[in-house]
Amino acid sequence: MRNIRSAALLGLLAKQWRLLGVAASIGALATFYAAQQVRPYLIAEQRQLWGPLEPFSFIREQYVSLSAMELTFGLCAILCSRAFGGGKPWGRVGLIVLSIAALVGSTGFGMLCLLAALGRPDPIPASATLSSSLYILFSVCFYLSSVMLLLDAGITSELQSVASSQGQPNNPLKQTARGRSGAESLRRTRAAA
Repeated sequence: MRNIRSAALLGLLAKQWRLLGVAASIGALATFYAAQQVRPYLIAEQRQLWGPLEPFSFIREQYVSLSAMELTFGLCAILCSRAFGGGKPWGRVGLIVLSIAALVGSTGFGMLCLLAALGRPDPIPASATLSSSLYILFSVCFYLSSVMLLLDAGITSELQSVASSQGQPNNPLKQTARGRSGAESLRRTRAAA
């Protein structure tokens, strides 16, 4: 029963990271495009409203490097999740590194948004503080749970068993064909009849 749950958890974790990689890649392209559309004078107005920690002005000023980092993260997440799902040990290590990097990055950005909301000179709506706080909470929970699952010894042993079962010659599919292709087995069967 534990092996079935571990295998299902491995598959879910790999799919989750694959989707996250696709979303990050699309987000990188959207960030790059959207930041080019913002007029430079809006940055000064935003800084007057929110103060020096205004996060969206920071995104506009650094959009090329942020888009490149997000695209790199997304492509690495897709690559590592495919390797992890395929039973390769380096995929697990890559996902751990990506989880820690994403934990630090998303928490830092969430804190920047929260500090900008709290540092405004005029009263801010509670929704701005609440959304920043929830973003930080959910990011920390998601990435921390990913790290803890990936560091679990049961997951590691299941990953090793998946990797070793893929290269075994006594695989049930290979036993039926006795190491031959399906066409060759059919040809031999017809010749014998």
